[in-house]
Amino acid sequence: MATVDARALLFDPQTCLEPWLPTTSDPWNRQKAAHLLRRAGFGASPQSIDHAVAAGPAAAIEALFTPTEDPTTAAIDAMGPRLMRQRNIDRVAAWWLRLMLETNHPLRERLALLWHGHFAVSADKVTSTAAIYGQLELFRSAGFGDLRTLARGVVHDPAMLRFLDADRIRVGHPNENLARELFELFLLGIGNYTERDIQEAARALTGLRLSGDRSEWVERYHDTSAKTVFGRTAAFTPDTLVHHCFEQPAAARFFATTLAREFVGSQLPDETLETLAALLRKEEFRVDRFLRVLFASRLFFDASSIRARIASPVEFVIGTLRALDARANSNTLARQVGAMGQRLFHPPGVQGWSGGTDWISSGRIIARNQFGRSLASADEELGAQFDWEALCGDRSRSALLDHLIVRFISADLPAAVRDALVAHDGDPRDWIHLLITLPEAQLV
Repeated sequence: MATVDARALLFDPQTCLEPWLPTTSDPWNRQKAAHLLRRAGFGASPQSIDHAVAAGPAAAIEALFTPTEDPTTAAIDAMGPRLMRQRNIDRVAAWWLRLMLETNHPLRERLALLWHGHFAVSADKVTSTAAIYGQLELFRSAGFGDLRTLARGVVHDPAMLRFLDADRIRVGHPNENLARELFELFLLGIGNYTERDIQEAARALTGLRLSGDRSEWVERYHDTSAKTVFGRTAAFTPDTLVHHCFEQPAAARFFATTLAREFVGSQLPDETLETLAALLRKEEFRVDRFLRVLFASRLFFDASSIRARIASPVEFVIGTLRALDARANSNTLARQVGAMGQRLFHPPGVQGWSGGTDWISSGRIIARNQFGRSLASADEELGAQFDWEALCGDRSRSALLDHLIVRFISADLPAAVRDALVAHDGDPRDWIHLLITLPEAQLV
């Protein structure tokens, strides 16, 4: 009798989203829990991982969506409007990094970070801190729910309108920038529209205006005549145009691919992506419902999905600090993350950050190494605070190394790599620097 390849079965479109069930050979353990907390947040302290292991996979997943009330998160959150009024976008970036580090709702911030790169706007052009902050709040509040609601918010978003020069478009004078990016980068993807569709959609978007840092839709500036978009003729408005985009088959595939790349990995077969697209349609484009199924699936917990993506600078820095249960100067963190290539609120263009191997170019990997050195050397500018004495405890030197490997890598290292680390006879703090500069630590 022919044997069935387990991986082929797992990635069968009919079975990949079936719930993953722990077995004796594939148990729910610290590695699985750490994987969940890395992908759905920014990593976690050993105590949080142990808590997730004890709770079990179902409860650990549910906790991502229904976090308990936390006064620390609430207090940091409340600082946002005050910092926004200071009109210094780098301080807002530092505040957001602190929130990512200390929040008890990391999935919300993880999704906001995803949408910040997807619906990219740069403060290099949009100089209003209030507009940039307002867009972030849109991502934080709506990025968890119905994608159609999020997309409508983006179309009316003051920062987006200003960034794409779409803030004063009116009947007879449409601007194709917003329409083109809606189709190409935001909702459908290249190849799923025609130039005529863009021209007609631009007319549907007329009437969008800015009044200071507020957006408004002024009907008298709107082209009320019929437009034909994707073969359908109607008197489209900005909101009905967005709804029509989500009726196109390409929309579910586009967003399913975006979410899969973020939370599973980039190398998924087309058939699997189609299954994910079908799930997104079934869940009525609700991100939370989609992710509940995905996080519980065989696909998500398969060994090929673990440490399968290069960590962004934000993931790398916040994940490292969370592994140490550490705090640090958030203004310095913002500068260091920027040196690694991800200066928040300053994506390189409307296409967002490229990600992947672009994160670990020669100059950027040096910046990661410098962060590791600052962390290990108790650099005053970084101001990292963690309990080194408690970390060491009464562990032997070898046991301390293994403990740090578990914290930063969550898996065994090749014997030759561990032997090289054991041979290091300097300050044990140096292991922090050495471990987080390993190739394994660049993956999430």
